[in-house]
Order: sequence, then structure tokens, then C-alpha cells
Amino acid sequence: MSTPDHSKDGLVAFLYDCDLLGVELVCWFEYEPAERGSREPGTGFQLEPDYPETWTLTHVYLPWSSVDIAPVLAEGLVEEIEVWVEELVGQGREEDKWGEV
Repeated sequence: MSTPDHSKDGLVAFLYDCDLLGVELVCWFEYEPAERGSREPGTGFQLEPDYPETWTLTHVYLPWSSVDIAPVLAEGLVEEIEVWVEELVGQGREEDKWGEV
């Protein structure tokens, strides 16, 4: 068996070295880019909210398996993996991306 390829679904994969389980996991994420809400011309008054980039874990496999184990992972581990991928791709704070308004 081999890990399914979800790239055709627009998902992105990363190999996560999971110390807690002692294995590497093939983690597939849905990526949503940041969106800056519209501003009022001239004053810069914010009319719509800003939305940060998000990486949502959708599928998790052992490298030699086609069984998706994401539904059985503890919520804390899922959050740890999502934070890890954000740090991996170098996501900064909103102020770093857009500066002062």
C-alpha cells in the first residue's frame, strides 16, 4: 500500500516527524491564503475584516499506508501539526505582512 496523492484536490503534503507517536506522518493540508479586507480610500478606515492564512489538516497517513488516521488523532496533536506547518512555511504575524495601517 502507498499513501494517496491528494494534490489533484488542491491539497499540500508535508512529512511530519511525530515524536509523540515515534513515526513520520504524511500530512495533507488545505491552504487558504490571507485576505486583506477593504479600506476606505483616503482615510484607510477598515471596512471589512482581515483574514490570516490558514493551514487546515485534512488527511494523515503513515508513509506505507493508505488508511487516513486523521479522524483518530487527538485534537492537541492536530493543533500541534497545524502550528508546526505554519512555522515551517514561515507565516508571520499580520503586522509583519501588511505593516501599519
